[in-house]
Amino acid sequence: MNQHIPAIKAGAAIQSLRHSGYDIAAALGEPIDNSLEANANRIEIRLEERTEKKKKHVSRIVVVDDGDGMDGDTLHRCLQLGFSTRYMRTNTIGKFGVGAKRAALSFAQRIDVWSRRQKDDPWLQGYLELEEKHETATGEGERRSCGRRSTSSRRGGTRAMRTR
Repeated sequence: MNQHIPAIKAGAAIQSLRHSGYDIAAALGEPIDNSLEANANRIEIRLEERTEKKKKHVSRIVVVDDGDGMDGDTLHRCLQLGFSTRYMRTNTIGKFGVGAKRAALSFAQRIDVWSRRQKDDPWLQGYLELEEKHETATGEGERRSCGRRSTSSRRGGTRAMRTR
C-alpha cells in the first residue's frame, strides 16, 4: 500500500504542545521576553477573574506593553507556530517562533494580540482560536483559525496579548 502520510498530525501535535509542561510563571515569561525584544519600557500583567459555582478563577490574562508595535502583516502571522521575525538569530531572546504561542496555548484556547505602530494609528487585532475536537484518521476534525482585523477601541500601549 503506497499511501501519502503527513509528516505531522496537526491536531495531535497542537494538543501535545498544549500539554508540554508550562507553568504559569514560565508561560508569562514568554510574552514578557517578546515585550523586552520590542524595546518596551513598561510591561503590565492583568489577571481578570470570574466566579462560577461560587469559585473564583482566572478567566483572562492580559499582557500590555509600550514596545514597538507590529505592522499588519507581522501581526497577522505572529500567532502562526514557527513564525518569528528573529528566526534562528543568535543575538536575541526568542528565535524559534513557538515560545509565546505554546505558552499561551498551555492555558487558553484563544489568544488575541493587539498592536499599533504609532500612538495615533488604529489598533490592529490578530487572534488564534482552537476549538478542541478529536482528530479523525484523515487528520481532519480540529478547527484552528487565525485572523486579523482593524479596530480603534483599545487604549493603552502599543502591544497587548490576551488569553482566554
